[in-house]
Amino acid sequence: MFKIDHRILSTAIAAIMLLLALGTTVMQNAVYGWDIIPYVGIAKSYTETDKTAIHKQVYAELKEKVDDKKFYNLTRKSDYRTGVFNSPEGLKQQYPFYTVKPAYPALIYFFSEYFKVDAMDAAEWLAKIPMCFFLLLTFYWANRYLDAVTASLLTFGISVYAIQSYFAAWMTPDPLSGLLFFLICYLFIQGANKWLIVAIFPLLILTRPDLIMFAGLVLLCWFLLEKKWRIFAVTIVLALTAQYLTQSIMSGNYGWKVLFHHSFVEKLVTPEAFTPTLAFKDYVAVYLKQLYAKETTTFFFWCAVSFFTSIRFFKTLGHTSALTQLSVINLVYMVVHWAVFPEQNFRLLFCSYVLVVFFAFLLVSNLLNDRVQQSAN
Repeated sequence: MFKIDHRILSTAIAAIMLLLALGTTVMQNAVYGWDIIPYVGIAKSYTETDKTAIHKQVYAELKEKVDDKKFYNLTRKSDYRTGVFNSPEGLKQQYPFYTVKPAYPALIYFFSEYFKVDAMDAAEWLAKIPMCFFLLLTFYWANRYLDAVTASLLTFGISVYAIQSYFAAWMTPDPLSGLLFFLICYLFIQGANKWLIVAIFPLLILTRPDLIMFAGLVLLCWFLLEKKWRIFAVTIVLALTAQYLTQSIMSGNYGWKVLFHHSFVEKLVTPEAFTPTLAFKDYVAVYLKQLYAKETTTFFFWCAVSFFTSIRFFKTLGHTSALTQLSVINLVYMVVHWAVFPEQNFRLLFCSYVLVVFFAFLLVSNLLNDRVQQSAN
């Protein structure tokens, strides 16, 4: 009788599931959010100084990519979008909200210039390619703890999760910053050379500066738990802070108060001329409003799961375990991120949620394996 080699079968199943995860990521349709407009405008401003010409090129390229209904939504759905659509100066004044993340528009420019594709297509692949590497890293990492089939199923589940949340389709820096975030987490867990991890921090902040909070928490962990690395940790914190401030100044950033008003109170077509006047009670009102948002419910759920996984790791592995440390770092990062910027758009903390899923999956799998072993004994 013909016998199936279970190792070959397992490998085949894992390969199929991994290919499905990668295939669905690559083949999904791009989602054109409004943010792609200023990002492409910034990329074009590297070689074109005429704001009217840039404005015309960006919207002409956008019109070629989306249907009439979508184009209307991106240009006429609100007074803000209409104002920017009708004003080259208005589009230019949006740039400082986005130039603070310089890596993404620079890569859009690089891909469009040297691979001879239009900027919108470059932005689409700058979402899909990092996401594919993100999934490969997820599988490789999971396979160190789980069998290949289980690791591939987890990876496929995360790919579906990403598609449903538009993480890999929405053209933003988040897939790229997510890949760097997850790479740092992997290296941290594996006990990699600290200099290697530190070398990625500047790239992380160039991609998304708010992730300085995550980098700072990793360095704080080293400062508190490893005496010989204290001077090193303080030095790197100061260097990253200097990078963050330089990046912010060079971007022409309008400041946190204007950004907060623009994000939570009213979109500003001409933020240069705006003077923020929010009082303390206005900030409190924004936070209270965000408490009841749908995304915040999701946020609290994942915080709760993260809290219980952290407790479980602490009880079983102790505080010296990298799993315990990273789980706590991730939980604190999510909370601090909400405290600084309470809009919990799903993509902002997607990778933190995936990390929680991964840790919870490890705990459940190990618990089940322990029970099976006990039953066998």
